[in-house]
Amino acid sequence: MVRTARSSAVSARSVNGPDNEVGTNPISLSVAPCVKAVGGSGYRIQDILRFMEWAVAEAQVDAFEFQNLAEWDPRTPPLDEGEKRLAAWTDVEKHSIEELSALLASGSLPILSVSMRTATSG
Repeated sequence: MVRTARSSAVSARSVNGPDNEVGTNPISLSVAPCVKAVGGSGYRIQDILRFMEWAVAEAQVDAFEFQNLAEWDPRTPPLDEGEKRLAAWTDVEKHSIEELSALLASGSLPILSVSMRTATSG
């Protein structure tokens, strides 16, 4: 989506395909912030999966960036943002990488990328 200087309207950017047909760029979303925008928790895997299913079916989203949050890591709490992330880490369900991989692989959700937020990364 692009916003032009001449207009405040937001529109899809046209692109030329292999046969020079005009189409639109695919839409991808970073999942955790979007879940929060619709009242879900960016930390609850079931809220995230439910949002992703809705977005594919109803909002015409083409793919997702899935964020593997440090708060899910059972081994150690996140080291950045101090008390805020420690409180979240204490309260949320823990998920291993293998469990998250299995959940994502079992569905038909289009995953564009997976970002890893470890205890030491931001």
